Amino acid sequence: LDGAEAAYRKVIELDPKCANAHWNMSLLLETRGDISGAIRAVQGYIEAGDPDNDGQQVLARLQNLYSGGPNIEEVEEVD
Repeated sequence: LDGAEAAYRKVIELDPKCANAHWNMSLLLETRGDISGAIRAVQGYIEAGDPDNDGQQVLARLQNLYSGGPNIEEVEEVD
């Protein structure tokens, strides 16, 4: 995974508007438990144009995780 992180960082350095690199970096960092890093990567994704219009939702979920709130998968639906 270190090679993937280095590759994403290089792409972001060369093309800061590459939304896919920011998105994939956020997934990688979240998987590693680096929630603050994942938040920064999602913010970069949003700044790069948020092509799938899901950045704000993912950002809110990550910020909730970072602040110790419930994970979105743990929240029960209310009828």
